[in-house]
Amino acid sequence: MIKEYPIESSVAGWFFRCKEVSNNVYLVEGCDLWGRKVTRTGTDEKALVSDCEADARLISDQVRPAF
Repeated sequence: MIKEYPIESSVAGWFFRCKEVSNNVYLVEGCDLWGRKVTRTGTDEKALVSDCEADARLISDQVRPAF
């Protein structure tokens, strides 16, 4: 997981990656340990990571995996 998504998140169990897909356009993707994903595209990579973390937090708060 860390090899594919090297950016650790403040949201437990979530990891992110950021790729420049065009000149000054970034794709931020996040994935959790259960395979749920979030993505954002735009020009401000820090804001995109923050927005993805907010999306991940919403998902984590709404859906708890059964153990």
